[in-house]
Formats: sequence, structure tokens, C-alpha cells
Amino acid sequence: MNESAKDNIGAKSILGDRLYSIVIIYTVAFIILGVMSFFNLISPLVPFAFIMGSLSSGLSSYFSVKITSAAKRCVVSHMIFDFVAASLALLNLSVWFLALRHVFYANIIQTDDQLTRITQTLLTFCVGASMAAMLARIRGDKKASGIATAAADRFETYICAITATIALAVAAGFGMAGAVVPMIIAAAGIICSLIGALFIRSESFRKVAEKNFAIIAGGLAAFALACAYAEQIRVKVLTAAAAAHGITYNAFRGFIGPDREAEILDGAFNLSITSPPVIIGLVVGCALPFALVLIMRRVKTRGFELSIMAVIMPIAVGLILGAEGVAGMLAGAVSVGFVMSLIFANAGSVKEAAGYSLCAFIKAICVASIIFSELALTYSFVGLFR
Repeated sequence: MNESAKDNIGAKSILGDRLYSIVIIYTVAFIILGVMSFFNLISPLVPFAFIMGSLSSGLSSYFSVKITSAAKRCVVSHMIFDFVAASLALLNLSVWFLALRHVFYANIIQTDDQLTRITQTLLTFCVGASMAAMLARIRGDKKASGIATAAADRFETYICAITATIALAVAAGFGMAGAVVPMIIAAAGIICSLIGALFIRSESFRKVAEKNFAIIAGGLAAFALACAYAEQIRVKVLTAAAAAHGITYNAFRGFIGPDREAEILDGAFNLSITSPPVIIGLVVGCALPFALVLIMRRVKTRGFELSIMAVIMPIAVGLILGAEGVAGMLAGAVSVGFVMSLIFANAGSVKEAAGYSLCAFIKAICVASIIFSELALTYSFVGLFR
């Protein structure tokens, strides 16, 4: 079998070889999101954004393999698939943003409400891409599938990094400019990276830098997503308090002042380290990466289990410990998971895949926590005792 035929097998395996696991996971996730949409906890577009994020990641992997195979004799062939995956990620995100703003949510007059719905939909798109990256590690031809898996990782990292920045900017109140600027900076970053890559001739340096930069970028994206979760919970709590007084969020904040705002937040979302839900969530989050490593050592189809846990853990912890417990879990999972991802990524080829899987998992669990934050705020067990 020639080289091109092997690449074709790898390109098809990303969508064909893993079909069974993909169908099960996405069916369950789609049903959960559909039920939440039915009860008006999330936008009706969110379940479909989840599916589209997964399909976009799969198509990105497919085209990355095909284009990389066709460009093997090119001077910059060693970095083609990186730029293909990054460009497709930015293109997907930009098209979705424009479609949501000017078509699907065009009838929403309030800019803040519109941006909140757009951000929620884009975050679900990010979850779909993260799950596709984890599932990409199930079986397949080692060489060609390796390119497809790496492309899925690049696509997911890029999507999550930009989406996390958008979510954080919107939650912080920077409005439309805060949502658009990250995409502009990302586009400029691709161009600058392409120019800089032309001057890198050492393949060994490129591989080491690429490996560590991917993990560091993923860790920073996960940290930004965790911050976005905390900020979004804060906004939701204050918005609910403002609605109870019959005024808007901005007017309410100007009326109550910082001291009263802190008092309201402490009553519904206390992030103090002495808070029992935060402590328990922190312990769960710190233990989670170690549990995942054990799963990855014992189970061959680790992408399946990681994808399920990325959806189940925020729901389970949120329903039991509330929003504070989820925040503690994210703090522990992101800090411990990032360090372990970096260690495994540099511990040899056998453990390198575990590092990338952990990195994808902590991003997926952060995004899933944001999507299911309404459940943690409204239906938690600890909330019954307040």
C-alpha cells in the first residue's frame, strides 16, 4: 500500500472507525441538551451547535490529512496541517458568530442578551470539538490516524482558546468589541506564526516547541474557561437579583454598590476556601486527573470514557454541591490536570497521548460546566439548605 493510500485510511478512520462510540456519546449528550432546551435552561440552538462542533472537528482532521499528504514536497510541509487546522477553526468560529448574530439571534434587541446566547452556543460548539479530539484517539492506522488526531487536537485547542477569551470578555462586560477582538487577534496570530515558522529549520526544536506550546495553550484556555465560569455565575446571580427587583442588571449594580453586591454573591455563590462545597469540589477536582490516568492505563478506548466523564462530572457535582462545588472541582482539575498533562507530554511517546487526552479533558469539563451552570444554580442539593 502506497503512502497516499495510508493517508486516505487515516482520514477516513476519524469519521468511520470510531462511529460506534461517537453515535452513543453524541446521542446521549444531544438528549441531555435537548431536555435542557425544552425547559428553557439553554438556547434551542445549543444541541445542534454541539453536533456541528464535532462534525467540524472531524472534517478538519479529514482535510488536514488530505492537504498534508498533497503538500509533502512543499518547503513548509512540516507545518501545513497545523495551519490548516487553525485556519479551519477560526473560519468555523467566525461563520458561526456571524450566523448567530445576524440570522438566528438577530431579533434580540438587547446586545448583552444577544451576546450571552451567542457565547453559550459557541461554548457548546467547543464541547463538541473537545469530545471529537478525545474520541480521535480510539483505534485507527497509527501513522495516518496520528495526523488526524493531531489535527483534531489543534482544532479543539484553537476553538477553546478563542471561545474562552470571548466568554470571559462578554462576562466581564466588554460587549461586542470584547467578542470580536479575540478573533481578530487570532487571525493576526496565524499570519505571524506562518511568517515565523519559515525561519525554523530545526525539526527537533520544532517538535519539542510544538508539543509544549500545545499543552500550555490548552492549559491557559482551560484556566480562562474556569474564570469565565465563575464570572458567568456571578452575572447570573446578580441578574436574578435584579429581576426580583424589576430592574435591569446594569441598573441594579449601580444601585446596590460593591458591598451589597458582595453580600448577595456570598449568599448564592460563596467561593471562600472555608466553604464546604468548595473544599469537597476541590478534592474531587484534584483526584480527577489521577482517576483518568488509571482509566487510560486500563481501557483501550479511553476517548469514550473521557468524553462521558466530561459531561457527567459537571452535572453530578453541580446537582450535589452546587455552583461552588463545580468551581472548586474546576480549580483542582485545571491545576493538577495541567501539570500532569505537561509531564506526560514530555515522558515519551507512550505517555504523550495521555498528556494530550488530559489536556483536552480539562478544557471539555470547563466548557461543560459553563453550559450546565444553570442546573447547578437552580437545582443543587446544597441549595435546599439556604
